[in-house]
Amino acid sequence: MAEPNLDQFITALEEGIAGGRFVKLTLAKPRGKDADLKNLYVRPVALKKGARLSFLYRHKTRDVVKNHTVEEGVRLIRELLGAEFLSGHLFMTVQDLRLEFKRRGESHLVKRAPTFTEPQPAEHDRRKRRSIQTAGNVYLQALGVTDERGEVRPAMGDKLRVRRVPARRTRRDFRR
Repeated sequence: MAEPNLDQFITALEEGIAGGRFVKLTLAKPRGKDADLKNLYVRPVALKKGARLSFLYRHKTRDVVKNHTVEEGVRLIRELLGAEFLSGHLFMTVQDLRLEFKRRGESHLVKRAPTFTEPQPAEHDRRKRRSIQTAGNVYLQALGVTDERGEVRPAMGDKLRVRRVPARRTRRDFRR
């Protein structure tokens, strides 16, 4: 049975990917066989083999990541939405779409203003955000936390974590 709301949602997804406006997709409210599965997050990534869709299956105690080609990923999303997941939220730079399925199979499509105005970076390997710059930091190198290239040594990662200091200090903070 053709579902017009699902077709419209998938068409918007395909156009968003082709036009570079696709930011991410969230599938929620699972009703499949896997009781541990909570959500499925899809985002575009650029790999050596070309553009792919990264599927992050979020379970209660673990995460599983699988990369699919765009065509394969869109086909998989079409199969999962309505059958395995009752809710889909598509984030694009031009608009957001939310598709909700009821238990009886009826669907409802809502269009909203965009949450994101720019697409997210598509790099697969993201640089870790740190509160202290490690590159060129002689002090950290002298302590043995970083190596000559400014990269954190594996055993010293916990030494680099810094506690957050409140922006406004009071007298109580300086009492002995």
